[in-house]
Amino acid sequence: MSTEVLFEKDMLYPTDNSIEPGCIHIRILSPDNRSRLPVLIQAKSSHSPIRYIDSIIRLMQTDIFDRIFVDIRKNVELYIKKGQPGEDSGGNTCIKVYYKDGELVEEEVEFQV
Repeated sequence: MSTEVLFEKDMLYPTDNSIEPGCIHIRILSPDNRSRLPVLIQAKSSHSPIRYIDSIIRLMQTDIFDRIFVDIRKNVELYIKKGQPGEDSGGNTCIKVYYKDGELVEEEVEFQV
């Protein structure tokens, strides 16, 4: 399957330190064979996106997905790239984050763009 980047954006999110927000780069890809939107997230700051995933999901829902009437819980799978910010290791290891039966699930997967 050929994946096409539909939308890209850098986004700030709150952390435990109010004067040091986290920063991520988001790439929304074309729908997969199950009609779900894969979203690749890469950290641009030293903060772990996994630690703040609830805040990131809320911000993405209101800032991006509400505008196109897409519910993250039903139609999106998040892939958070492992590795340090600014590091392009070329690796494909990601943490896949999705909702299953209303609960947030995380699992390590290989993901190719």
